[in-house]
Amino acid sequence: MPTFSRALLSVILAVCCASPVAAAVVVTSPGGRAAVTMTLSPAGVAGWSVSWRGKSVLDRAPIGLRFAGNGPSALAIARITRRSHDGVVTGLLGKASTARERYNEAAVAFSGSPDSLELVIRAYDDGVAYRWQFRTAGPFAIQAEDAGFGMPATASAWVGPASGFVSSHEPYYSAGPLAQAAPDGTLLTLPLLARRDGVWVGIAEAAVHDWAGLYLVRNTGHPGLSGRLSPRPGQPDVAVTGGAGPHVSPWRVVMLGDAPGRLIESSLVTLLNPPPDGRDWSWVRPGKTSFPWWNDYVWPGQGFAPGLNTATMDAYIDFDADHGIPFHTLDGFMDQAWYPGPIQPDGTVQDLTRARAGIDMDEILARARRRGVALRVWCHWQVLRGQMDTAFDRWEKWGVAGVMVDFMDRNDQDMIASTDEIARKAADHHLTVVLHGTSEPTGESRTWPNVLSREAVRGSEYDKFDDNPGSTPAHEVTIPFTRMLAGPMDTHEGGFDAVSPAAFHNRNTAPQVMGTRARALATYIVQENELPMVADTPAHYDGATGFDFVTRTPETWDETRVLAGAPGRYVVIARRRGASWWLGAMTDGHARTVPVRLGLLHAGTWHLDGYADTRLPNRARHVTARVQQGQRLVIRMAEAGGYAAHLSPARQNEASR
Repeated sequence: MPTFSRALLSVILAVCCASPVAAAVVVTSPGGRAAVTMTLSPAGVAGWSVSWRGKSVLDRAPIGLRFAGNGPSALAIARITRRSHDGVVTGLLGKASTARERYNEAAVAFSGSPDSLELVIRAYDDGVAYRWQFRTAGPFAIQAEDAGFGMPATASAWVGPASGFVSSHEPYYSAGPLAQAAPDGTLLTLPLLARRDGVWVGIAEAAVHDWAGLYLVRNTGHPGLSGRLSPRPGQPDVAVTGGAGPHVSPWRVVMLGDAPGRLIESSLVTLLNPPPDGRDWSWVRPGKTSFPWWNDYVWPGQGFAPGLNTATMDAYIDFDADHGIPFHTLDGFMDQAWYPGPIQPDGTVQDLTRARAGIDMDEILARARRRGVALRVWCHWQVLRGQMDTAFDRWEKWGVAGVMVDFMDRNDQDMIASTDEIARKAADHHLTVVLHGTSEPTGESRTWPNVLSREAVRGSEYDKFDDNPGSTPAHEVTIPFTRMLAGPMDTHEGGFDAVSPAAFHNRNTAPQVMGTRARALATYIVQENELPMVADTPAHYDGATGFDFVTRTPETWDETRVLAGAPGRYVVIARRRGASWWLGAMTDGHARTVPVRLGLLHAGTWHLDGYADTRLPNRARHVTARVQQGQRLVIRMAEAGGYAAHLSPARQNEASR
């Protein structure tokens, strides 16, 4: 894996001031698009406002930290340190392998504040961010963080409500004017998407380490949105605690663009995280994994009863090897884990270093090595926390490639620390990590490249459950513009038993998905995920139209471009890997024709090979064509349909034949 960071330029633009300075600070992005203005009220309360291309995006709203034991302090600016940076970050995994990091920054130090408080403001051409930093001589406690976002109630918004601070972060998104989409006092998960006066705005957080996760809430008495930190367990009035030393808050991020797709293309959340340490990360391997929990271990005609047994695992390993799927995941079945005990801990001892009766771990590990398939394992967070060192050590000795940790369902400071510990200790044992039942990513994959993906999204597992409408077509074309702004999302991809929304019904065993076969193929391109699932039964894949497309679609990309889209209606995304482009399109519950220009191709003839909708949801039409740079490609999608294609230079395609 290449070097992760290469700084090109970092220059101090202004020296610190020795005396108090004016109570206003403006930071403008290098290209002049975005600007942040920080001001102090007459009472010494800090606030900020944001503009983009001269348009007001966020009106002034208060920002600050409320320390326990300290009353409100009247802040005064003591000094301002400015600098600019222009560099290229390389070796990233996800939407782009490289990203330009170019910003202007002001670090504002305050007098009359506790604990040497500073506010760091950055302005990029595609967004802005700020964070607090301070130093304490002893223990401290933060009761709350004032994180205001001055958005008018009439602005269009797409928001994900949370039922409370204990949440798996898997909402359906509401859309409409902010006052309508976000009921008064309702906690809202991040990211949040909005549009004001033609400017698209994504609100997120980045680099959440040793801090509590942030929610937003709209209160009628206070215009716009206010931040709410997840409280510490058992301490409802305390969010963050710590000891002596320097401390930094997460970044509060506002992504900006003239179209919603520009926010998807942005790497801002990732870039705001620290680079990884200097160890060798070349062992980190993205890829697809079979995942029988989703289909409930359905595989007829095998001569054995599929389930938590050696024969099933061996059969999956053989299937994966035959089709080029690099991973198989040991999970659970009928409320039982692959290790001794239930999926939900019941107080009994559950040993993660051995498999339950019926699974010969030595046999399946040997078979996996022979067939070139690596095993991954699932576990419950509460089971892992008491035996993390021994489990990770044993799994490394077994040759396990990675772990899915589930059911955290919190993002308070303690849980954030636990997930960081999982990432660090897993890296020490050459294990990659996927987190389910967790909060959204905040760009931590830059710091921990072994953290390949997170759930924190309502995906196809809801097609199994009876008490909801499943993963609807409109929802699936909302989450690329909302949840995916934060980073990779694991949605249980690969459902091949597609039906129309009208014909769909939930079922736990061999679940269906709403839409079309071409739509299922498109998810592997539209949805960012470095460890996507091949979650359906192999019986649905053998000989199925388009399965070859699934197995050859990359998981990481060199470049991402959004060609068209509207939240909740449709999306067309092109992603480049090497010399080839892959194009995925999805629509809501309506049939749709979307013309796109192939301006991203370089000059010459290109070979298009893909799949389009037919009149039958569970079928797809294989399409091939010769296309040119700038050509108009007309994508026709059926109700809840999709389109997926691979575009390669014609000479390259002919040489490979």
